[in-house]
Amino acid sequence: MITATGGVPCTIGGVAGICLFDLNDSILIQDSNRGQVVMGQPMLTVQTSAFPTLDIDTPVTVDGKNYKVRERLRRGDSGLTNLFLGPA
Repeated sequence: MITATGGVPCTIGGVAGICLFDLNDSILIQDSNRGQVVMGQPMLTVQTSAFPTLDIDTPVTVDGKNYKVRERLRRGDSGLTNLFLGPA
């Protein structure tokens, strides 16, 4: 499914595969006066079963750029997982 929708090569915890890469807006800081900081948040969508190691701080490489997993959220029946990435 991911390959057919325009996936990109990635390596997660030493396992190579295909992922969907997005740069989404994320609210980093918000205070009671409605001030906030919005920044781009790199995110991968992966087939959960294709990558046995989806732990926090797992190294990730996408298009030659290195990241680490900062958060992971399974979707629906857990067939797909969104990985929120941070700097390596």
